[in-house]
Formats: sequence, structure tokens, C-alpha cells
Amino acid sequence: MTNLRFLVLLATVFACSCEFEEGNFDGSLFDDARIPDDEDDAGDEDDAGRGPRDSGTRDSGSDSGPNDSGPPPSMLKPTDVPAVLARGRCKALEACMGKSLLLDTYQLNDCVGFFSKQFADRHLHWLPQSVEAGRVTFHPEDLDECERDLALLECDVQFRPLPTSCERAIDGKAAEDADCTIDQDCVGDLWCDKGEAETCPGVCARLQTAGLPCRGTQYCAAGLYCNGGTCVAPPAEGDACGDRMNAAECPAGLICQGTAGDLTCRNVKTVYVSKLDEPCDALGQLCELGLVCQSTSGASTAGVCKRTVGQGETCRRSEPNQCPVNQFCKATNGAGQVAPGADGVCANRPTDGQSCTSVGCAPGHWCVNETCKALKSAGGSCTENAECYGRLCDPDVDVCLITTIMCN
Repeated sequence: MTNLRFLVLLATVFACSCEFEEGNFDGSLFDDARIPDDEDDAGDEDDAGRGPRDSGTRDSGSDSGPNDSGPPPSMLKPTDVPAVLARGRCKALEACMGKSLLLDTYQLNDCVGFFSKQFADRHLHWLPQSVEAGRVTFHPEDLDECERDLALLECDVQFRPLPTSCERAIDGKAAEDADCTIDQDCVGDLWCDKGEAETCPGVCARLQTAGLPCRGTQYCAAGLYCNGGTCVAPPAEGDACGDRMNAAECPAGLICQGTAGDLTCRNVKTVYVSKLDEPCDALGQLCELGLVCQSTSGASTAGVCKRTVGQGETCRRSEPNQCPVNQFCKATNGAGQVAPGADGVCANRPTDGQSCTSVGCAPGHWCVNETCKALKSAGGSCTENAECYGRLCDPDVDVCLITTIMCN
């Protein structure tokens, strides 16, 4: 099974050309290889790259996570804002969809670490300059409340502007129609509209309503998201989703589930219900979060709920991954993943420069053109946008760039 059904709907939309082969485990349902390509760059606070990877249910082993806390507010600086917003957002998403599905959303990369770096390589890169120039007043004492308020949004975090506590912490001075350099210069939830050509200065504008153009979800009014360049309402529970392999079908907390021709957005709490050793099925009822749906053969979509296993232990192809997050279930007689229904062994995932045609990359990497690439911050070397946290690689010098310009 591929885990695309678990993806959270964020501003960046990924296209996936996967073909769903109903009733067969050996190419789609217990697949460990599908990686969609990044289609669009969507902005800062509401955008993140994501991809379909099996996550398992263990800690990622990374240095940061949704429950980590930073320095006390009195010591915070404008450069700390990306990490604060990332922690609040990731706590909200974890409460919405669970830890293992959240990890799955970012190709096994830690949510807080991923968002912190991505925010820092977008508009928030220029926040210290706006504070120094007096366009923004920084109130570090409000950042704790900002983080808490973000976490309380849970699944709604992706369709809501920043809470008022966050606006107080990053207090922009420019009113509607006034000149601006970055979004944070503007009062409240206004944003800095520089047009498609990113001309300077920008003008503070109201959030876009339904049917209006957008470059990211953060530019749409509350309750809307940016889909195909237009602000629209997201699907609700029970709405048809049409394509279980489309990462943008259902918002966080819902998955596109069902049989071919009858796919709907379903609440994860109604899908992940089977208990240990009970039957599960890729097209219907899956296992409780913390368990995996282990394939029993390559002839049907049925499986059995089992526990995860440790490094180097015997495993089977499962959804999510039965092995630790940095490992996959490898065939004992080859380099690729084990066939559905057969026993394999947990082995290390590929890293930088290694093939990801059949196996997802190790944490800290992204699968780009069937090769694992280490993710890099601005200034790092790159050949593709997907290698950069900010999702922008300069094709002339092969370096990751800040994705927005700073108006002088």
C-alpha cells in the first residue's frame, strides 16, 4: 500500500502519476517507492513539501519534534520565529492525524525541522531586516501564546490565518494599500502583494476570497486553500475524492478511501480501527495507529494487523512501514524491497546519490528523479528545486535560493 491516502493538504501540491492496481499487492498497495514531484512553490507559513512514504510508528530519531521547546521568550530573537511557528504548526498536525502519519507526510523528515528550515528560507528570512527597519515591532513575550494557539487549531491549522497572538508577536505597521517589503510588514492578516513578477515595493492587500487567484494557501481567506492557483473550499468528510493517489484530495484528518469508483474523504478515526491480529484491508478498514497492516499475499488487498519490529529484524511489506523509520523491509535474496506476503529483513534506506526507484530515502533526503538527494538550506548546492527546503534552486549557479525578494 502506498501511504498517499494519509497525506495532509498543504499549499504545495504534488502530482503523482501512480497507477492504482486494484486487488493486487505487488505494485501499489504495499508499495514503498512512489515519490511525487514538486509542482509548485507556495509561500512560507502555509507550505511544505510532502510525499508518500511509509513511516512506521517509532520516533524519527531526529533532534527536534512537535513536543520540543525552544529558549525562554525573553531570549527569543526574530531569527527564532520560524522554529516557533513550526513547533506550533506541527503540534496541531500531530493532534490532527497522529505522529506516524505526520512523519509519513514529509517523506520521513521531522515536521518541526522541515518547517523551521523552510520558513527560514522564505519570507521569514527577511523578518530581522524588517524589525531593524521599524516596519515590524517584535514582541517575543507573545511567542509562547502564539505557539499554543497554533497547536490548538489542530486540523484547521492549514486553512486559518495566523492567530492574533502571532500577529501581536510579529506586529506589522503597514495598513491596507500601503507599501510593504514582506508579508509580515502588513497589519494583521494582510499580505504583501508584489504581483506575479515580484516587483518592489509590494502593497498590503486583503486575503483572497473564493474564486480569486492565489500563489499559496496563506493568501486565501480563512477556510479556503490554494488549489491550482485559485482559492477554493477544501473537500469535507463524505465528499468524493476521485483519486486515492492524488496528494491534494483530502485535508488533514481525512483520507481518500474506498473502492474504485466510490472513493470518499473519510475521517481517520473511522478507518484506523482494527486491533492486533485482526484483519485489515487497503480499500476499507485499516489498523489502529501504532500497528501496521501486514500483507499476507500478493493476491488480494487483505492483510493482518501486526506490531512494528526493530532494526535488522524479520519483517513483511506493510502499511505503514513495519521497520524503523530509517529502514525498509528488504528482500533476503536481493537489494530491493520484499515481495508482498513474503518475509524480509529491515535494512537501511538509501541516502544521498543512491537510487530510490523502489525504496524511499532515509530521513533528511528527498527522492529527486529516482535518486536520493540531501535536503539543503539556502546557499547549498542543488540541481533541482526539490533538493532545497525553500523549494527554489537557481539553475544558473546550482544553489538553493531564498524564495522571496527583499525590497530595499
